[in-house]
Formats: sequence, structure tokens, C-alpha cells
Amino acid sequence: MKNLLNLGDYGALSNFGIVFIFVVAFNAIRMLYSFC
Repeated sequence: MKNLLNLGDYGALSNFGIVFIFVVAFNAIRMLYSFC
């Protein structure tokens, strides 16, 4: 695990987090539209 961090894999990890947040937000908006 430390080797991955040392290789600078933090950029990919942050990109994954951004995509994850975007997917969660998209699902929440779609759920709100279905409720309306």
C-alpha cells in the first residue's frame, strides 16, 4: 500500500473520488426527479 502512495498514485485516487462523488450526486438527482 505504501508503495502505491510512493509511486504517486494519489492522483488516480483523487480522480476516482471525484467520479464517485459525481455518480452519487447524479443518482440523488435522478431519485429526486422520480419522486417529483
